[in-house]
Amino acid sequence: MPDTCTIGDPSFTLDIEGAGFTSTCVINFAGQDEPTTFNAEEGTLSTGINMDVWHGADVVPVVIKTGSLTSNIVDFTFAAADAGTASASKRKSKRGG
Repeated sequence: MPDTCTIGDPSFTLDIEGAGFTSTCVINFAGQDEPTTFNAEEGTLSTGINMDVWHGADVVPVVIKTGSLTSNIVDFTFAAADAGTASASKRKSKRGG
């Protein structure tokens, strides 16, 4: 799983590797449950990250939920864009759909 990207990067698929994943697992990214795909052959989970909703540097929690159980938190970092980009200084505190 990448654990960082840079503001201005294109949208991408976040693939998460781990043990014990099932089709009932949900990726919770920045406090929101995301549409999650379980790849049984690879044993991975994935979701799309829409970069259009991120406008500045931020660190957000990522957890895997299965019913009432949650995994350990892993931080995902949105790094600031090149210092020449004015919008990089704005922090986005909520993730939109």
